[in-house]
Amino acid sequence: MVSEPEFCRRLFCLFCRRLFCLFHRRRRRGWFLAFRRRLEHRGIALGCAPSPRVSCRLLSFAAAFGASSLVLVMAEEIAPKTDVAVDASVAPKSENLPVQVTSIRLTKDNYLSWSAALEIGITSRGRLSYITGAKPAPSKSDPQWENWALEDSQVKVWIISSVSADIQPLILRKPTSFEMWNVLARMYGRKKRVLCTYQIKRNIYALKQGDLSVASYFAALKTKWEELDYHVEDNWDCGSDHARHWEMEWMDRTFLFLGGLRDEFESIR
Repeated sequence: MVSEPEFCRRLFCLFCRRLFCLFHRRRRRGWFLAFRRRLEHRGIALGCAPSPRVSCRLLSFAAAFGASSLVLVMAEEIAPKTDVAVDASVAPKSENLPVQVTSIRLTKDNYLSWSAALEIGITSRGRLSYITGAKPAPSKSDPQWENWALEDSQVKVWIISSVSADIQPLILRKPTSFEMWNVLARMYGRKKRVLCTYQIKRNIYALKQGDLSVASYFAALKTKWEELDYHVEDNWDCGSDHARHWEMEWMDRTFLFLGGLRDEFESIR
């Protein structure tokens, strides 16, 4: 069990070592001076080991200032090597958490599959309440704030590491994982709904069995149908009309599935 002061000392030493290597390799002395001035303006000096609260601010500020890759590497190295002493009554047991919880990276076209995979990964590690807003930030004077900030930062690292490089700048300065999640949902979740519906339907009508097995062909169609259902408005005032609509919709989908089968299945159409 590593004490809290020792954890802060290790965290700070690792940060300084990584920072020095980053600047030496990239020869970005001007970036370093600007970064140091911004830290001193916020009361963080690079000449002494910070407190736990300042350590969280240091990591968050480094990410916001543009050193997101440095923060991810630090988190990856710290996670399996340290175990912070925390009061069990206010925090869960320490665990070795990975930097990534899904191999899918968010682009401008795959929000549906990305959000589903990331939500599963975050849920499996007991952090779902951070992106749903069910666990808002406590007051900074609350004893539980430092533990909340640590766990929320873990979720932020998972989100940042699962989006493409061109999307990362849009969320790096967001103070909480909940705000990161909402920004991405607003920008890519239901953006250009009509255009997405048109493109998905076009892909569905163009999909044929070809060299696929029947099971693989149906699975491909079902995936497209699920994407379509996500983007299409489904607000009905009358429940019976809604049920009738879906009966007709699934009849059309059955006809579409049969029509895309190879000629050898002509006898069952």
